[in-house]
Amino acid sequence: MLDQARAGIAVLEQRRTDPVGRGLLGQAVEELGDDLPDWVLAARERLLAPVPPRLPLRTERLVLRRPRMEDLDALHSWYGREEVARYLLTHPLSRDQMEVELRKRSGPPETRPDILPLVVEYDGRVVGDLVLMIKPPAYSQAEIGWTLHPDHAGRGIATEAARALLDLAFGHYGLHRVHADLDARNDRSRAMCERLGMRLETHALQDFWSKGEWTDTCRYALLREEHAGSR
Repeated sequence: MLDQARAGIAVLEQRRTDPVGRGLLGQAVEELGDDLPDWVLAARERLLAPVPPRLPLRTERLVLRRPRMEDLDALHSWYGREEVARYLLTHPLSRDQMEVELRKRSGPPETRPDILPLVVEYDGRVVGDLVLMIKPPAYSQAEIGWTLHPDHAGRGIATEAARALLDLAFGHYGLHRVHADLDARNDRSRAMCERLGMRLETHALQDFWSKGEWTDTCRYALLREEHAGSR
């Protein structure tokens, strides 16, 4: 594994986003576990660990920024609704529950550089949120997720925001692959994945127990070269 780590480092010294180099070093880090030599540990932090991006992100109509505690009422205005929670992992959140969740999301970015939570501002109002969860040990793949206030659906806001986050994922973070896992009944999110150019990879039947029933799960995914080709 040490030879593999050296090979991965050599590749990443030339191009930090190289997917093969990240795979080589990431696997070495994972298999060495607690026996990481100092030079491998230093390389992991320098070449693999996610670096927080410069924010906010701005699109034609939107501002994407980190959440703040003053966003509590806006976020609760949709996370507290049954129609939004239907396809999420949680039940509708009370305001107190939303406050606890928001405190986790609004912490210093250095504490969890592998998780990027963002809120979406439209016309100066917070109307949605997104998250990018980058997966160790290679930090070359990530899961993306989103929610939007139902009152603002149908305007392309979620698609515009997610496309900006994918640009960040493949550009700033240099990721190799991004996927989204959805409740198969969530037709709006499935349609959005298709607008983003994501491929349906799996439709698993009754594989997830959610809110008293077995539900189907869909996974959509996008490779870096596919994203570049769809722009």
